[in-house]
Amino acid sequence: MQNDGEIRTGKRRRSLVEVEEERVWVSLYRRAADPMIAAELVAHLEKSGELRFQHSGLYLRCKHVLRREKVRQIHLRKIGAGIGSIANWT
Repeated sequence: MQNDGEIRTGKRRRSLVEVEEERVWVSLYRRAADPMIAAELVAHLEKSGELRFQHSGLYLRCKHVLRREKVRQIHLRKIGAGIGSIANWT
């Protein structure tokens, strides 16, 4: 039951589940810089348009992290190939 203050301000008490759910999302925002977590989040958010809309900033951040990781991997492969060709040349 809501008390008078909650009724006047239009606020309602959040359940423990809602509070914990918010904590989980906050931790995911913090950990989204990890490409593995970003990939999982993109896959999860792409399954639900509503979730993707609610967390569009997180979705865009994860997509950016994945693009940056892809560029990093390509760069490392080029460096590795260059080192390999130098090693074979000598």
